[in-house]
Amino acid sequence: MLISMIGSAFHSTTLGEPLPRSKQSNFYIGQQVVLNLKKIISFYFILRIGQAIFLKLNGNDYLKEMTVQQLFCEPCQRFLSDRFVEGTCPSCKYEDARGDQCDKCGRLTNSTELLNPRCKVCNSKNVIIKESEQVGFVTVIIYLLLKVKQSNYNRIET
Repeated sequence: MLISMIGSAFHSTTLGEPLPRSKQSNFYIGQQVVLNLKKIISFYFILRIGQAIFLKLNGNDYLKEMTVQQLFCEPCQRFLSDRFVEGTCPSCKYEDARGDQCDKCGRLTNSTELLNPRCKVCNSKNVIIKESEQVGFVTVIIYLLLKVKQSNYNRIET
């Protein structure tokens, strides 16, 4: 990756043509190499920060694994998020309701509640409800309230 990024400093980014002579000075090429190295280093640190946040949340039990029902498109072989699903609204029978809400009646829906769901990626109606394993946040406020309530309960008992 580093070699390809450094190599791209010698070529323009639009058509792959060599840079004009005025931009081929050692100073310009050196600037491009430094900028590309900065991108690689910042990507590395962002990755490390994300990993540290995940490990901290997981270590404090703020994350939990859960099984959720989600629509699965068989031709695409992928789970579909709300934005990739359309179907018939169960409330007003509007046929182009999205996976998260109906544009006609404004009802908030779950994509699994839609009647005749279809995939927006491949326009297939061969969509089934399947269980998927996901990692979710334990709502911190509820978690803290439960801890406070439990500590107050323990205090009253003793």
